[in-house]
Amino acid sequence: MMTKTVVGNQIKALRLKKGLSQEEFGAPVDLSRSAVSQIESGQMYPSLESIDKIVQYYSTSRSEERRVGKECRSRW
Repeated sequence: MMTKTVVGNQIKALRLKKGLSQEEFGAPVDLSRSAVSQIESGQMYPSLESIDKIVQYYSTSRSEERRVGKECRSRW
């Protein structure tokens, strides 16, 4: 089971890998800076819709997309 902290750490790592601020990361996937901050800090889970948008927008390969999507969806 994916905890909020694990999901948040994965989202943060992806954002930092892309060299984006929380606001820049969230804008294309309809997340506010505050929502990204709460996800990264483990205060909340992203919705399934947000996970799908993140995976579709930021994935660099099909294998990465499958891995991230599978791990994030495992809590449901």
